[in-house]
Amino acid sequence: MDESFRDYFRWRTQIFEGSLAEQRATLAAEEVPQWAIPGIAVQVGLETARREAQERGLDLREDAQLLIAILAQELVAQPVAAVTPEDAEHLPAILAEDIGTIVERAGETANDGQVSAHSVIDGLSASWDRLRSSNLRVWDRAGRAKDPGPESDPGDLESGADT
Repeated sequence: MDESFRDYFRWRTQIFEGSLAEQRATLAAEEVPQWAIPGIAVQVGLETARREAQERGLDLREDAQLLIAILAQELVAQPVAAVTPEDAEHLPAILAEDIGTIVERAGETANDGQVSAHSVIDGLSASWDRLRSSNLRVWDRAGRAKDPGPESDPGDLESGADT
């Protein structure tokens, strides 16, 4: 990434996170309303991504952080909360684990310790079969709907591999 873009991606990520933090801050700790779970899940996921990168001595670039936030929000958290709200309570744990897995794999292809958005896409592709969010059945590799069957409990800690 050209350094001239770094500030832009940092700014966009801060805006994205700011709205998530506002949602989280207005909530009582004892009861989280259904509408707030996607934002909390994405924020927990971003925190996990940063921690995972730091523990591995990697720089999680701003473009990577924004991509992670957008993918988690728009392709997992929001659809699950809207269509299968009974599964939403599991989102923070699922996204945290999945994003940690993706960042771990992205680090393997990182150039000079820099985890870029491109590295995140490579990491996502390389870890697809290990993602717990696959159990949510929002999408699958074949692009066709699946019968979720009894083994598709999103709270299940087992691998989210397509079966």
